[in-house]
Order: sequence, then C-alpha cells, then structure tokens
Amino acid sequence: MKLISSLCLTIALTSIILNAKAQDTINRGSGMQTPSSLSSTNVQALIQANSSQLQMLGISPTDAQNMANQVLPQLQNGGVSVNSNPSNPATNQTPSDPNSVTLNHTIPANSNENPANNNPEVKKESPVLPHPIIFGQEFFRDKTISTFNHSADMQAPDDYVLGVGDKLTINIWGYSSFSNAYNIDETGSILPTQTGKIYLSGMSFGDAKKIIKGRFATTLDMTNSQIEVSLIYSRVINVNIVGEVFEPGSYTLPATNTAFNALMAASGPTNIGSLRKIYVKRGGQTVKMLDVYAFLLDPDSKQDFYLQDNDYIFVPPLNKVVTINGEVLRQNSFELIENENLITLIKYAGGLTPKAFLNNIIIQRYEGVENKLISLNLDSLLKAKGDFILKNGDQITINSIPDLIINQIKINGPVTSPGAYSFKNGQRISDILDKNPLRNDALYNKAYIIRTNDDLTKQYIPFSPASIIQSKSSSDNLLLKNEDVINFFNKLSFKDDLSINVNGAVRNPGDYLFGNSMTLKDALYFAGGLKPEAANNRIEISRIMEVQQGSGLNAIPVIVKSISINKDLSLDESSAGFQLQPSDQVIVRISSDFEKQSMINVSGEVSFPGNYVLLNKLETWTSVINRAGGLNQAAYSEDAYIFRKDEGKGIILSHLEKALKKPNSKYDYILKQGDEIVVPKQTNIVTITGLVRFPYIDSLKQINVPYSKGKRAKFYIKHYALGFEKKAKRSRTYVLNPGQNVNGCHKLFLFNVFPKVRNGSTVVATMIPPRELRVKNKKEPLNWNQAISTFTVSLTGIATLYILLTKIQ
Repeated sequence: MKLISSLCLTIALTSIILNAKAQDTINRGSGMQTPSSLSSTNVQALIQANSSQLQMLGISPTDAQNMANQVLPQLQNGGVSVNSNPSNPATNQTPSDPNSVTLNHTIPANSNENPANNNPEVKKESPVLPHPIIFGQEFFRDKTISTFNHSADMQAPDDYVLGVGDKLTINIWGYSSFSNAYNIDETGSILPTQTGKIYLSGMSFGDAKKIIKGRFATTLDMTNSQIEVSLIYSRVINVNIVGEVFEPGSYTLPATNTAFNALMAASGPTNIGSLRKIYVKRGGQTVKMLDVYAFLLDPDSKQDFYLQDNDYIFVPPLNKVVTINGEVLRQNSFELIENENLITLIKYAGGLTPKAFLNNIIIQRYEGVENKLISLNLDSLLKAKGDFILKNGDQITINSIPDLIINQIKINGPVTSPGAYSFKNGQRISDILDKNPLRNDALYNKAYIIRTNDDLTKQYIPFSPASIIQSKSSSDNLLLKNEDVINFFNKLSFKDDLSINVNGAVRNPGDYLFGNSMTLKDALYFAGGLKPEAANNRIEISRIMEVQQGSGLNAIPVIVKSISINKDLSLDESSAGFQLQPSDQVIVRISSDFEKQSMINVSGEVSFPGNYVLLNKLETWTSVINRAGGLNQAAYSEDAYIFRKDEGKGIILSHLEKALKKPNSKYDYILKQGDEIVVPKQTNIVTITGLVRFPYIDSLKQINVPYSKGKRAKFYIKHYALGFEKKAKRSRTYVLNPGQNVNGCHKLFLFNVFPKVRNGSTVVATMIPPRELRVKNKKEPLNWNQAISTFTVSLTGIATLYILLTKIQ
C-alpha cells in the first residue's frame, strides 16, 4: 500500500510541476514576465495550491514536500529547470524570493556597510586553522557542525523562538481541508481568516503549534482531521561575533542558526579563546553564557541557544588551562573554570584506565620563578571524596602500574597446558598436577623446581612426579613458593635422532630416520630407487665401528659390505635383506661408462645442417662435419667457429681448414653437450672500422669493401677509407680474421709491417692512448745510485759467506 501511495504521489507531483512549467512557457510566449525556472518555494506553493488533489490520495503536505525533494532532481535531469535558489540573471543577485538570504553576505567588523542594504556579497575564503591544542577546539576546526546558509535549509526544532519575518505553513487534512502560508508581521502575529489574529512572536515553535491547533479547533472539526504547522522560511538576523575568534565581524544569517552555528561561521575561537565562557549579549546585558564542554559532554545542558537580531557573541581569552597525561582515556589540555579542579579534570579526560597507578601521581607546577613537582596519593583522595586545587599551567601525569606479576608460578614441559599460573600460599606440586596433568611423553621419574632465593641466587630442587601421582603424601610433594618454575622433561629429549644416509645413483639422496629391522632394500625404497647410471657390483655400506688402536678403542668408518647389482638394477635376496644400523652410509656408485646422449648443432654451409648426437665422449668437430656431408661450395672454412655454452666459454678460436687436413690434431677440437658449429658463407668482403677518414664513419660505424687477395691492412685503409685519422695509432692497427683469431702490426727495424687481410676479415684502426695512460705505462728511468748500492750489499754478503765456509773447511 505504501508503494502504491508513493507512486501516486510521484505522478501527482510530476503532473503539477509540468503543468506549471507549461503555463510558464505560454506566459513567456505572450510577453509576460515570469521566472525562468521553478524554485523549491514555488513548488511548495504549488503543493499548497493543489492540496485537495493530494488529500484525496491520503497524502499529507509533509510527505508531499519530502517526495518533491526527490522528484525535483529527476525533473531537472529530464529537461525541466528546477533551482532551489533562483537568481536574477542580470545582476546575479537574489530577487524578492526571501529564501535567497545566505550567510555569504558577511560584513567585517571594521566595515561601515549596512547588512540590511542590497550590497554585493562579500565572499571570504576560509582561513587555514592551526592544529587544536586544547580539548574542544577540534569541535570548530573539524567542522563538527555547519552553518545553515539559507533560510529554508533547516526544519525548525520545537525550541526555536519565532519572530517577525518568519514564515509558517498550516496544512489541515482529513474531514476538514485547509492549507495556507503566513508571515509573522510587524505586530508579531499571523492573521488566518478562520481564527483571527494569533500572536506568536517570542514564542517557541513547539508552543506556537499548540496554540495554532487550539485556535483552528474552534472553527474546524479537528477531531477527524490532522494539522501540520511548518516553518518554511526563517527570518534573517544580524549577529556580531567579536573577541578571540579567527574571523570577527558582523554576520547576516538565518535565525534557525544557534549560537554555535554562528561561531562556526567565524571559524570558532582562536588557540587563546575561551571555550568555557562564551557570552551572548543583548541590549548590553548578558543573556546566555555558552560552555563548549557542557555542549559536548552533557546532553542535558541545553546549550543550544537561538539568537536575536543584533545579538553580540563575545569570546574572552582563556583563563585556567591544565594538561593531563598518562593513564587516562583522553590525554589533552583542558580549560577549567571556577570550582573545577583535579576530579573534574579526570572526568573531562574520560576517566582513569585500569592500569592507572593511583598511589603517586605527579603534578608539575610553575610557582614564581620555580618549577616544582608535587606528589599526590590519588587513591586516598578518591576514597575520602576530596579534591585537589589546580592552578593555571599545571601538568598532571598518572603513571602505569608495573607489568610485573607479583603472584605467579610457571610450568614448563610436557603438561596439558604449560604457562603461568596464579600462586596461592599452601600450594603443592599435586595441586598443579591435578589441574594440569602430565602428557604421555613426559618423563615421570624426574623433574625440577627452579627457585629464586632471597639473595636472587637459583636453587634446583629435584622431585619425582611418579611418586606424587602415586601418593600425595609423598615427600616429593613439595610446598611451592611464589615465582617458582617447575620443569618437566620430555622422554624424546633423552633420545638421539638415529638416521642413515643414502647417496649416489638414487633418485632422492639424503638422510632418513633409522628404524629397527631396517634393511638395504627399505633404504633404497625411501631414496626413490636406483637410477639407470648405477654401476654394477658397486653398492658400498660404511659403518662406524670401534677398533683397537694403541691403548684404547676408537670409532672409525669401515666398509662392511660391497653389494652387486643385477643388470635390471635389482638386488638378490641376501643383499636386499642386509640389516642396516644407525649412522650407516649407503653409497650407490655411478658407472663411469654411462652417459646420457649429448646433442650438438651444426649450422651454415654444410650439406646437412641440424642437430647431431655425439657418438662418444671424444668425437671431434671434423667427425661431425663429415657426418653432416662435409662443406658445400659456398662454405668459408676460415671463418668457421665453435660456440660453447658450457661454463660460459663463448666463441672458441678455430682453424677448420687445418683440422680437416689433420684430423685428431690440436686443431680438431673435442665437442661437448650444447656446442654449436657455425660455418659461414663466403662474402668476399672486408670490413673497416675505427679511426679512419671516411666521411660517414661516425654514423655508419663501419664500411664494407671488396676483398683483394694478398693485401695488407694499410692497403684497405688507404684505398677505401681515405687513410688514418690524426688520433689513430697506426702501430696498433689489427685484423680480426675469420675464425675469430687476431693479427696485429709488428716492427721491422723502424717500419710498421701491417698484417695481411683474409677474405671476411675486419680491419680496426685504434686511437693513440690518452696522455695519462701513456705516462702510467711508461717505464721509470733506472736509479743507478740505488742499483749500485744494492749490488754492493749483495756482493759483500756473498764474500762474507765465502770466508765463513772456507774457515769451516
């Protein structure tokens, strides 16, 4: 039923608003001056004008207004312009609609502007507020409450005081039907035709609703009808906020704002502004003193106070500020007023924590030119229901109770629940075992009490848990003392972890726990069985045995068994059943003849390139090239090389031509798993790089020129690269030949003999080393004085030795 009512209400409101929009369009077409959009007040007026339609649906005006607030945004998205605060487009100022009064029209305290005039708005950016340092300041800094900027923003509470300029709506539905809006006029009253004048100014909104209902009951049947009185617009008042606030000045704002709302508009008190004595003055008299602490901590304090036009809010400086730290729920600085001292401070701090040490709290106080510490027994003070007078600047510290437990014993070892237990006088070991029995793995014949003596030395007291379990009257059932530690032992603590080791040609080598009657076959099963490379006749079992050596016995490893393995990697029955002992080492030897297939790759100019399996460990690269069909006509054997991945060796300098001529020579390399043989194609090209004068060498990095048989490096640089650059070191020119071997220049008397260039080679012209490097590498001149001195000392030593040997003979 509620869903159907909501649907009907939505349809009715949409129809009402769209009809009004259509009429608005017709009026503008005929040249009539109409608002460019619908405001929330206009929509409310439409609801009142069509209240009879809504009452037929059983919908109250309040429900209608709430639904209108939801419908308006939807209509706006559908193309109907709906503004909650329409403005005049020519001036961007609010027209006659009273709902447009906003807080933004703020006049500073030193301004001569009159807020009642239609002056432009004075918009100010909110200041950056400092971090709160006193409890209560965060209420304003965090914007816990906000200021109502528009007169229609808030539903007035029952304690709101009505005044001239407020606008009320009265809606009656049921047996009787009535709806109208009234402004409280200058006489402080409204004038419904059904009731006559009703005086409301200065009256609370709650009392006003009762009076209005009573007056309408004299003319309408209110027994079978319902009435609703709403404040749809509050009057605008001017409030002056002065004293220790961040933004003092005169503020024009709706009267639905309380004094706290107004203070929020001024950004609240400064760091030195009082939070406990905020005065509201009216006509030179103080009409209210606000207390932020009462507002925050006492819900019955009734600190909400509504202002009147031209009220003053005065925030004086702070008076008494004290700080409390330590074991309280809210550590902070607090402002105290008259007759508020230590007990009140603890209340403001949220009370004490359970860890608070009350026997001695510390109060730091500045008196004159001295800084004093005062010790106070808070526990006695609380029991006597007394108090302690605090002074401005006092700092109170409430320390914690020490974490040391004063009555405990500890139980360690294989019990049901080891740990700390409370100690009571007269306790014995049996009392502990009754609550905390031993586990099955506990050692029953021996345990210890570790006791701390008065001089802090330790005493170890043995006892038998088995005797206590058998009889509580046993002498082992000792009396316990505070801080005793009872240690029970685990049987496994006195047993070594016995193991055997299996390694070699098994799938899972490692250590395995030893068990009685464990055989060789069992051990091999745990190790995953034998690998294919296991050697025949070579399983060795070594064992630690005591052997007589000299005057005593020494434990030495001895091979106690060598076992044969069948060709199918199985064991005969006697070998499989060989009994192992703790610490035995089972070693399955690996056959040296066994090796997995090794794969290499041949690429380039051979008849059948591809992957090849090495036939044996010593197969060479010429053998593989022959198996690949040999070199084809395009092959350039001088540039062939081997690339070895194993151990990261990389390119191996090669001489394939020499290897092919002399197989099994030093040039015929033995291949390994993963090797790659590369036989490049003939190119008839020589590459030149380095410090040459060719114009584009910097960008090209190198140039490629035709090969000329029998020519040397200098020929190519001179004829194709325009010669050496000035920085080039000619004597260091080298040729990188095919096969990755290098030839450099050598001297013939005073002349440089440049290396010959083969087909596919690279000629490199290097630069003169930097001066620093040349100086470093330059040999130091011989110091003749030092050389002669060293020679003389050596000669003298030899002569002396010769004379001594002659005399001995």
